[in-house]
Amino acid sequence: MRGRLLCSALIVGLFIFPSNALAEIEDPMVTLLVAIENGDADTVRKMLASGAGANVELAGDQTLLMVAAWNRQEEIARLLVGAGAKINAADSDGQTALMQAATQGSLPLVDMFLDAGADLKARNTFGFDAFTIAVSGGHVDVARRMLKAKADIESSTHGLTPLMFAVASTNEEMMRFLVDNGANVNAGVNSGVQTPLNLASSTGNTEAVRILIDLKADVNGASKDGTTPIKAAREAGHEKIVAVLKAAGAK
Repeated sequence: MRGRLLCSALIVGLFIFPSNALAEIEDPMVTLLVAIENGDADTVRKMLASGAGANVELAGDQTLLMVAAWNRQEEIARLLVGAGAKINAADSDGQTALMQAATQGSLPLVDMFLDAGADLKARNTFGFDAFTIAVSGGHVDVARRMLKAKADIESSTHGLTPLMFAVASTNEEMMRFLVDNGANVNAGVNSGVQTPLNLASSTGNTEAVRILIDLKADVNGASKDGTTPIKAAREAGHEKIVAVLKAAGAK
């Protein structure tokens, strides 16, 4: 218990004190954490070889591998994985090292973690999996690698598909990438609480509406409550979008 409390205090310290101040504290765990934060792979390598654990429990159930992933430290992450770091460990928010790498958009780390057996189906406490995190962040190369590893392109988060998250951020490259790779541009039509085109229409996202129309979205496709894109646009007062939809054949 004493060790866990010490580790908690140390990891909190990383966010309160600058790394140079922490480096003056003569404690092996502080030295290791500062080395990871600063990308000092030689120190990490030496400490692991001297018996430092790769699966130390930190505050919030974080792991050294998560710290390395968040700081985009590829070489250090490789050392930790090689030393037996638990690839699918999750912190108190359900975040895994793969999710951290996806958030940072680090293809080398994502590639490494997937090769090491990272679980693409894991979800954090907010309902997001690593693929949806990558899509939301606009990281096309990471999303492509995850699809190669059999990520679910229709993975639902609170009723929203990855394509809908791409629509919300008006990321045309991501939207086209997802549809080109099999994402249903009409997801939710007749069955969901939302559809990609309804989402774009209701939020006044004219550019996304035009892109979805170009991607052959059904301009008359209704969600399960009967809401069509043109109804969603009208109710939200987006008359410009109403005109765009009408020009595409919406009724």
